[in-house]
Amino acid sequence: MKLFSKMLLLGTLSGALVACGSTEEENDTTGGGTDDNTEESVVETTEEDDASCDESSVAESEITLIGAADDQVVYTVNGQETTLDAELHKTEFGATIKLLEGMEIEHIEPNSSTAQVIVENEDHELFGLTLMIEKSTIKDSAGEPMARDIDMDREIQMEQRMFENRGHVESFHPYIMQSGAEFDFYFKYEGDASNPGSWSEEIRGNLYGAYDFVKMTPTGKDTVSIMFPEETADEEYEAKAVAIANTFVAPKIEEEVEEENETEE
Repeated sequence: MKLFSKMLLLGTLSGALVACGSTEEENDTTGGGTDDNTEESVVETTEEDDASCDESSVAESEITLIGAADDQVVYTVNGQETTLDAELHKTEFGATIKLLEGMEIEHIEPNSSTAQVIVENEDHELFGLTLMIEKSTIKDSAGEPMARDIDMDREIQMEQRMFENRGHVESFHPYIMQSGAEFDFYFKYEGDASNPGSWSEEIRGNLYGAYDFVKMTPTGKDTVSIMFPEETADEEYEAKAVAIANTFVAPKIEEEVEEENETEE
């Protein structure tokens, strides 16, 4: 299976990562950063080779920001910068993301902390894309959000173990973001949706490419996942999808919780 090596958001990778495979079968699935001034990040990846799994290998990214208005998404392919019209959407749990025309947010259920965008229109430029936004919160025995210290290395290792247990994932690569990016780290991975999992109709039965972008918060984490059929995703398709995912801005309530904790200290 080929590895994706294309124009992506979030900086030039400074080192090659190890491709980690998985053999355990699991019924898990993925649903797949910019500030309020809507700056976008663009990256060109280096070529990656298959190797044996080494969980300690995490590449760093350098961030290149490109200014973009609130109603735009910017991406770059082969040195060519493209700007698309977009509209800012907000989830029920306070996160925002920019979407192209014909893309709409659906919540899994009322008051859910998970939202999704599935592009089912065959005429849409991102047909087949599944985008998931999920807010995970750690709660105490009373059901209230519970703040804790964040150990980023440990969090990445925990995410890696989750990928190892996804029977449909065939290879994955962890990358850590520079300070100032909306996300702290992300995983780029590939798999086979003919294995057990929860799939959209457009992805089921196909080889797929995917990314999970993760932002750690004082009381949990925010994750934006994108997944697309491999045969659909040329380099421009993939760049658009990654650019859209990285227009995500986390709910402001997390910033308020963090400020509260700092004040109490």
